[in-house]
Amino acid sequence: MAVPFYRQVIALLMGPENVSLPAAVVQAEDQPSVIAEAVVRETGLSGELEATQASTSDEAPAELNRQLEAIVAQLQPNTSAEAAAALAELSERWGQPNDALLAAQAKAALLQGELEVALEHFEQALELNPHSVHHRLNAASAHLASGCHQVCLTLLEPLVGQQAVMNELGVLGSFRNNWILAQLADQNIEAASEALAQWLGDQPGSVNLQVWIQQAELLRADQQLEAAQQLLKTLADGVDAEQRRSVLPRLAELLDERGEHREAALLYRELLRPELETSNPIPA
Repeated sequence: MAVPFYRQVIALLMGPENVSLPAAVVQAEDQPSVIAEAVVRETGLSGELEATQASTSDEAPAELNRQLEAIVAQLQPNTSAEAAAALAELSERWGQPNDALLAAQAKAALLQGELEVALEHFEQALELNPHSVHHRLNAASAHLASGCHQVCLTLLEPLVGQQAVMNELGVLGSFRNNWILAQLADQNIEAASEALAQWLGDQPGSVNLQVWIQQAELLRADQQLEAAQQLLKTLADGVDAEQRRSVLPRLAELLDERGEHREAALLYRELLRPELETSNPIPA
């Protein structure tokens, strides 16, 4: 089906500095992003990083890791081409595949808009280190961005029972974002709503309400009205009273559109009740 999710999944991969939709994996929950957070630089890579290209081929792994960390720390859209070249040079000197290096190359490829290259690197990183939650999440998110939501679900399935571990690693919100989007892409609104309801119950403060309202609007625009209604209802039932008031107008409008006028009227009445009580106070 023609689904509206893939633009959002690119946001999952590229992170909050580039788009306003939810970001994905490998950073702490307060800054979820595939791309390592760093100050955006107007210049190229530092002289220290450029100098690493002249190093000898018998470097110790610790030194190679230090150079890798330095490159990743400066990885930004305006340095991605230089970083990719530096990473390729580092890969030659490393002499054998390294999952952290492959993940960094994937991030550089993403910043250059090369999703297929990034996906290949993420998959190679996961193959080298199949126990890495970060690599699994990145590979899953890249597959979802490529339109392969079923592959994404297959990769995420083993993590469903490891939410405590992911919470400790700081990537639980990223997993939930990917899982819910993949279920929506698979037209499994029940599973998506269940996961969103659990998220709202466990960590309501970490759910970006406006993002999921926007997702419901995208479903509605794609004529997936039942899915949009269920998503909005899940939000309305799971948030506090103030946030609920931002969801109800859209839910009431959608109910009206689907011919469920009585239910829509009840929601409109709920929205009007505070104004009526304010304008007609009960005498003491």
